[in-house]
Amino acid sequence: MKKSKRAPEGLLLRHQVATLLGMTRTGVTHLLERGKLQSTRDAKGRHLFSRADVLEYARLRGRPLRERQEGSTAAKVFEFFREGRDLPDIVIETGLSPALVRQLYAEYKEPLRAGPGIRDIPVPTAEAASNEAARLLAAEALAWADKIARGKKSG
Repeated sequence: MKKSKRAPEGLLLRHQVATLLGMTRTGVTHLLERGKLQSTRDAKGRHLFSRADVLEYARLRGRPLRERQEGSTAAKVFEFFREGRDLPDIVIETGLSPALVRQLYAEYKEPLRAGPGIRDIPVPTAEAASNEAARLLAAEALAWADKIARGKKSG
């Protein structure tokens, strides 16, 4: 029988939490043991975490989400598309696979208005974008400081 690696809607398995927070499964277990995250167990004994709780933990702790990091990568690749850079240059610069760069190019060319009934994606004001950028930079700085502090403790 094949082992299911899917959690019910709105819930995350431990490996999904680890991926989202950019840490190991053991790190997630430590957060659970210290009461930083809560989980329930399913019939198979797997820990299930509320996606909303994990996102809130990340927000409160200033932890950069892997999704944000991937968004930053996409932003850089989109910038390369805008500059007219070619596929080999983008692959060399970013370390992404050519297939992923091609997928990003398809998304880059996709219009914001995908069809009838789909509203345009709201574009933030310059001030809101600046505030969000400052918040993300502060969160990244805290994460790096935390990583450095952990490295000094183990060294």
